[in-house]
Amino acid sequence: MAIDTAQIEARLRELEINVAKQEAVNTEKHRAIMLSLERVETHIKKNSDSIEKLSILSNKGVGGLKLLVWVGTLIVTTIGYFKLKPYL
Repeated sequence: MAIDTAQIEARLRELEINVAKQEAVNTEKHRAIMLSLERVETHIKKNSDSIEKLSILSNKGVGGLKLLVWVGTLIVTTIGYFKLKPYL
């Protein structure tokens, strides 16, 4: 069988073009994936910051509620003492 060098060279050029196209497609896909990951990372960071702020606010609310219960207990105890003082 005779090997036609022109056909081999043509096939080789075709394969090189296909490889170059595939590399370009892969590069574009990689860039798109990296952009998506950056956006996700940004959203995760924003959500983490928001959750941290909510946690701080919640802790302040719990502390304020404990203070209100303590003050309310003192007020009720004081009122109860003065109302029941004649009976003691």
